[in-house]
Amino acid sequence: METGPRVVLLHVAEDGEFVRRLAEELMGLASDYYKLPQTYIFCQQVTGTPGDVSRAQLTSTLTLGSVELVVPVISRHLLADQSLLTVGLETAVRNNKPRYVIWLDQNKDDFREFGTLVSRQYPTLEAPTRRVQRDRVKETMPGSAFGSGMRGIAWDVRDALCRQTGKLRLPCWQALLLTREFLADNMNLPAVLTRLEQENQLSPAEVRDIQAEPTPVSRGERLVDMLWARRRQEPYDWLVRVLREEGQDFLAEEMEEQERDWEREFGIGEQQAAQPGQQTAQREHFSQQSQGRHSYCIIFTLKPLYLHYRVLMCNCKIEV
Repeated sequence: METGPRVVLLHVAEDGEFVRRLAEELMGLASDYYKLPQTYIFCQQVTGTPGDVSRAQLTSTLTLGSVELVVPVISRHLLADQSLLTVGLETAVRNNKPRYVIWLDQNKDDFREFGTLVSRQYPTLEAPTRRVQRDRVKETMPGSAFGSGMRGIAWDVRDALCRQTGKLRLPCWQALLLTREFLADNMNLPAVLTRLEQENQLSPAEVRDIQAEPTPVSRGERLVDMLWARRRQEPYDWLVRVLREEGQDFLAEEMEEQERDWEREFGIGEQQAAQPGQQTAQREHFSQQSQGRHSYCIIFTLKPLYLHYRVLMCNCKIEV
């Protein structure tokens, strides 16, 4: 894994307080049981030089191989002067950097007027993952025990990062924990083991390790524990698929119901992401326009001629 920033948040100076709070929540997730690694935060503000140098600095950062997610915070302030956002989005699209889009506004029409403004200036920008009322951030996710307000937005960003890196999503992690005994009691284990080995999700040695357990239930629990310990999304998805294909839909449905429950609790995935094909269209649109193991969160403040950014460095072990 290349060292450097993993998450890049693009915003204007007027939205700096919102982004600062979001960054703090992202760092704060390290205290939760399912966590970003324990962090040691270093903040530094750097002032860029005018004109082409600031653009070059932004472009240089977004082309780094370490960058796994770009988070544009789209507001009226940004739309009023969007030149550097255009540069950032062009660069992200050209380098296949996934995006998590936040609309930040204060309105009473469910973002209809604001959405029109965005679509006029960025007609192929994907739909927002989050729409946030500026003065009611705490109400963004009412009814979520853990995912209300800014914490819910942070969990959604973390979930988007998991999707890009292949790390096991929190709702799936919880689903494995909470269905462990149910799966062990009801699973057609021989068929599941055979399929998972055929699909290279289990090695022959791992299958033997599971089969060495003394009872069918303990063997099923060993399988679930093994998949859970990997903290990777692919084995989990294969288990759900195999259960369905082996005629055990009720087990897959129980896991998926647990996923949905925990998505609601943490405020994950409340709004639609981009529709299929939008990224390709966006890449073509911007192409026509433009003819160690440390984790970082780089926060860019975009201005007409100057680029300011702060670097939040997490001195931690990264497993994803």
